[in-house]
Amino acid sequence: MRFNPPPNWPPVPAGWEPAPGWQPDPEWPPVPQDWPLWIDDHLSHPASSPRSRLRAVSIVAVVVVVMAAAVAWFAVRATSPDTGDHPAVRGTMTLTGTVPVELNPTSLALSRDGSLLLVANNTAATLSVIDPARLQSLRTVAVPGDYQSDVVFDDSSGLAYLPSYGGSHVSVVDPRRGAVVDRISVGAKPGALALSADGKLLFVLETVDDRVAIIDLSTRRILDRIAISGSPDTLAQSPDGRTLYVQTWESASTIAIIDVPTRRVTRSLPAGPNASAIAITPRGDELLVANVYQNTVSIIDPDDGRMITPIPVPKGPIHIAVSPDGGTAYVSTQGDALISIDIAARRIAGTLAVDGAPSGLQVSPDGRTLYVTRSTDKSVAVVSLT
Repeated sequence: MRFNPPPNWPPVPAGWEPAPGWQPDPEWPPVPQDWPLWIDDHLSHPASSPRSRLRAVSIVAVVVVVMAAAVAWFAVRATSPDTGDHPAVRGTMTLTGTVPVELNPTSLALSRDGSLLLVANNTAATLSVIDPARLQSLRTVAVPGDYQSDVVFDDSSGLAYLPSYGGSHVSVVDPRRGAVVDRISVGAKPGALALSADGKLLFVLETVDDRVAIIDLSTRRILDRIAISGSPDTLAQSPDGRTLYVQTWESASTIAIIDVPTRRVTRSLPAGPNASAIAITPRGDELLVANVYQNTVSIIDPDDGRMITPIPVPKGPIHIAVSPDGGTAYVSTQGDALISIDIAARRIAGTLAVDGAPSGLQVSPDGRTLYVTRSTDKSVAVVSLT
């Protein structure tokens, strides 16, 4: 008996036969009606009918067409240039330098052209302004209030925004002048921030009241507040600016999805237990979630809420940043290490030991440098990506 795969199945090597118990891949096309999977070559068919001969000729024709199409497809693949649909993975990380800052740096922001790096020093209540090209601190700005846990930078206005966790306001800072130019009153203990894609709106987590405040930056007044179930902890915005994702911190964390134009929560997605950070790919098609106590990074489809896969990582993933081309994710961990993840392959691409409690992450616009806050070392590590 000889195995006889249908012409609409992938070709098999000559002489290959299925092992006992073998089953075809469920994604393969169905077997054509009356198609024999096994043929006895010793049987003769002297009285084959014209209909049988016609069927045999048809089968041969189908096989020839399928094989010709396969050859043509592989020829095109071999000669076509790379279209950029599969971003290069920069998984190798090399520590190349450090820049001193102040006590307990936690968050970073980078100008669009990469010429200005801002560091929120949480416990010191200051903002460090750094020249990334020279790896030099230009100035330190004292920010009113206690615990500056986050920072965002608006390229259109040249202004930075920092929440004062102990002061119930958001400070408006001109980093180039080194001056605080305003304060925006918000609810108690403001936490994470996010800036709209057009720079017109600022989103602020009001952690005590479990809500998101939306601020019109032209007037610096609150437009609306949106209640969030659970304990909101982190924000991420879709590339088109129409969706805001709010991750909660609890044993069964969720991601609330806010439609920005209507300012409404449209639905909620499961994020896994004790999610500590979220990030979104540049195309907006995948959410990455750090699950600190599960030692995993989950990838979620934001459209249908399907958890595509959890990727095991070393101890305690804390923060996530995604490369500008969407090929690589970078994760800081409680184990004093950085992890690079090949997003398409769903696997770890590299690791780098970094002491001093690495935390906040920021990737340069060209995707070649990663900046990392080191909370206990009072510095920013500069990491080359290749």
